Amino acid sequence: MTEKKDKFVEAVTKLIKLTQEGKMKWSSVNLVRHDIKVESAFITKYKDRSMRLYKYVHEVQAPTPYVSGIFSTYKGEYPYWETSITLEFIDSNELSLWKFPYTSALIDLLQAVQYQVAEVDEFLDDIMAEK
Repeated sequence: MTEKKDKFVEAVTKLIKLTQEGKMKWSSVNLVRHDIKVESAFITKYKDRSMRLYKYVHEVQAPTPYVSGIFSTYKGEYPYWETSITLEFIDSNELSLWKFPYTSALIDLLQAVQYQVAEVDEFLDDIMAEK
């Protein structure tokens, strides 16, 4: 499984590079979900594959006593909010087909996508060109 996980990390790293080089173009979209609060969402198409990247927060409820006694290591108060990022393949109706496993590289991908979509480079060039 470690080999496959490494492959996913390498794939996300490649997406970051393609995004930073402008070879992969992303656009902002509205994503409404009733089970989570979506903070930002983006879509792209690469080699006939549509992908969606989104950052969201969800509420974590207290586990059942059985689970908390064995598996839970969280010692804070419930409920609490947790932030996460999802990268997934989507179909032509924007329905999820498959989600990439979470990796911390998704944070870097999200930052690269936000930078591109906000057109930060263009803004910096414009502001530096003003006299």
